[in-house]
Parts: sequence; structure tokens; C-alpha cells
Amino acid sequence: MCAAAIDLANMVGIKPHSASSKVKTAMMRAAIELNRAMLNYNANIRRGHRDGSGWQAWPLNSKPVWYFKGFHGDQLVSIYMAGNPAGWRIALVGSASLLLLLLLRAGASVARRATARLRRAPRSSTPAVGNGEVAPNGRDLECDLERSLGRGLGICAKAPGRAGGAASAGAGARWQWRGWLLTVGHALAWLPFARVKRVAFLYHYIPSLLFSFMAAGLVLDVLTARAVAAFPRRGWMLRAALVCALLTLVAHSFVYFAPIYLGMPMEYREVKTRARQLERPWGNSGIISAYLDSLEE
Repeated sequence: MCAAAIDLANMVGIKPHSASSKVKTAMMRAAIELNRAMLNYNANIRRGHRDGSGWQAWPLNSKPVWYFKGFHGDQLVSIYMAGNPAGWRIALVGSASLLLLLLLRAGASVARRATARLRRAPRSSTPAVGNGEVAPNGRDLECDLERSLGRGLGICAKAPGRAGGAASAGAGARWQWRGWLLTVGHALAWLPFARVKRVAFLYHYIPSLLFSFMAAGLVLDVLTARAVAAFPRRGWMLRAALVCALLTLVAHSFVYFAPIYLGMPMEYREVKTRARQLERPWGNSGIISAYLDSLEE
């Protein structure tokens, strides 16, 4: 960027000994011109690519990008970009689960407001339900519904006892705001690619993937919150065990597929086996396997 600014400054007649304000102006103009040139270039790309993929396929890790192929003696060397299958699936499940929990919480909130409006109507001394039935023992339908949707997830705003209810409401509000922030961030980083006409690749999904990983962590925290609250010691042990199991799964998957990520020399059959295992689960394009088959011929 600085080199481009100097070139542009020379083009417009600004010398190195000129005032610093002119240099800053030239750098700003250079940044604007470079971004405009990159935008125009990307907008006019019409040629496709064999490793190109659509935005719908990225959450499934469905098409790797092949960077290099070669030989090291009798061994095959292959470098291509593909997601860790275990990590990618955890991220996908985490994002989907977080969205489901948020929608359930939103549904419970809508039902709570409707119940509150009905409760304000002086029809009888017993709390009434929306369809005319009576809630047993005068219980609060709001919390009954929220507990049925996700008891222990911190979404019930009115628990028995003032202190417990306030703490539960605060915890529920916190994870909901965080969840919506992650969900909206994931959508903003991913969905705009639906309108991109030029060829795109799997690595364009990486910013969205980061939101998915954080969503998976939040879901794990929310789902284990009740166990931690009810049984502090055993609950934390359960949470730690789940985290360790997931990290072990991700690490094992990385170590297994690392040779074809990092270009480590391997026997042809070993590379072919890993490539097919990486492609098969999500219905990948099979480009790598097809090339390896051609080598065998």
C-alpha cells in the first residue's frame, strides 16, 4: 500500500520532500483507487474454476481448493485447502442448534406476552390460559412453557424465589444477546455471497466459520448450565469431559488429514485413501480422487 501511494504521488507530481499532509492525501487517494480497481476487477470476472464452489456448499466443507501436486521420490505430495471434517461438523451443528434455541426462546417470549395480556383481563380469580383452560394450581404459564421448551437453559424469567428468578432472567438475557450477535455475524459474513456472481472458493467461508465455532461453544455452555447449577462439581466434570472429547476428536481428525493439507510426502495409496475419506461424507466433487485415479493408470 505504501509503495502504491509513493507511485501515485510521483504520478501526480508530489515529491518525497513535500509536506506530510500532501503525502497523507496521496496515500488516501491511492487506497481509494486500489480498492476501486480491485472492486472493478472482481466484478468483471466471468471465468470459472474447477475448484470453485457456491456459497450454499461451504458449510458442508464440500469442495477443497487444490494448491499443489508433485512427487518426492516415489512418494506423492499434495497440498490443498479443505476444512477439518470434525471441526466443520461441530461448527455446523453448533450454528444450527443455536438458531433453534433462539427461535424457541423467541416463541416462548411471544407466548409470555400473550399470556400476560390474557392475565390482565379480569375474567376469574384463577389464572386463565389462552384457550380458556385453567392453569393447574394457579402456576405461571409463562414459566411452564419456557421450562417445557428448555428447562435449565436459563430462559425462564420467573423461577421460584426472587433471587433465583432475577439470576435466571439475567443469565437468559446474556446468552440470548450473545447468541443473536453470533447468528447475525455469521449471516452477515456468509449470506452476501449469495449475490456474488464471480467464482468463489471454500476459503471465503472462513470468517463465517469463526462465528460458527463460537456458536458451538455457546450452545455447549447453555446445554450444560443446568447440570453445573444442580451439581457444581459433577457438572463441571461433565462439561470438561465433553470439551476434552470434542477437542480430541478435532485433533485426531487434523493429524489424520494433515499430510494432504501440508504437503507431507506419502505413499500413493495412503494419499488416495485420505482424499476419498475427506470427500465422501459430504458428497464432494471428487476432483482429487479423479486425479489420483489418473495417476494410477
